[in-house]
Amino acid sequence: MGLGGALRSSAFSTSALYLNPGGIALAKLYHIEASYLYDHPFESHLVGAGVVDSITSMLGVGVAYFYRRLERNDVKMQVHDARLSLAIPILNIVGIGITGKYLRSSNDMKLDADIQRPPFGRELNNFSLDAGVQLKIGKHFGFGAVGYNLTKIDTPVAPMGLGLSASASLGNFLVIFDALLDWSTYDRLAAKYMAGGEYFLIGHVPLRIGYSYNDGTKAHALHGGVGYISKVASIEAAVAGDLNKDITGEQDIRLILSVKYFLN
Repeated sequence: MGLGGALRSSAFSTSALYLNPGGIALAKLYHIEASYLYDHPFESHLVGAGVVDSITSMLGVGVAYFYRRLERNDVKMQVHDARLSLAIPILNIVGIGITGKYLRSSNDMKLDADIQRPPFGRELNNFSLDAGVQLKIGKHFGFGAVGYNLTKIDTPVAPMGLGLSASASLGNFLVIFDALLDWSTYDRLAAKYMAGGEYFLIGHVPLRIGYSYNDGTKAHALHGGVGYISKVASIEAAVAGDLNKDITGEQDIRLILSVKYFLN
């Protein structure tokens, strides 16, 4: 999140389970992660865990689960997301991956026009599929494309979308740009644009900054993140806040904390 949500051409480890499963195949690692996210003013709490193994075999494998609870205006909603990702490398420059996932959500509102809008959506008890590809050109450039919820569940909880990404790295610097097209959340096709930069201080401390603009809500957001990464574990934190009130008249603030353990 510290990069503005822009990571689809450089996602690996457990982040690839959510952003681009193709990235699992392009790094040899075995990582375990636990994470927590808080979202205001929706009073949303999310806890999750994931494991990625691309060492045991040529086929990269990842599993993850998260639980989200949201309360707003006397409405309560719960979301369960369990997923399995598989990825394979081609010539060590292209990673192709798929993610199958089971989504279940419940809320105490009646199904009407308002519930389809963010952040609620209708109740779910569905399977869906993501598919992505990552391309690495030399040591410095990366490209990514990923389709989300290709079974068209058609809800803001799991919108059908297309993500595109390009990144460039030089030494300890990374710059990345993403665009996400969303066919399900709003009554029209909407896009979200994201950009971010990262610098590794003394080889262990990632400093991140990002920006995003959501065409659906007309919200501009500033993102930032910091962490510490050693050879055996990492702890990372990020914050994001809207710079203006969106079309609903609210300003969103999100906080995330993650801890990883490296077995590779």
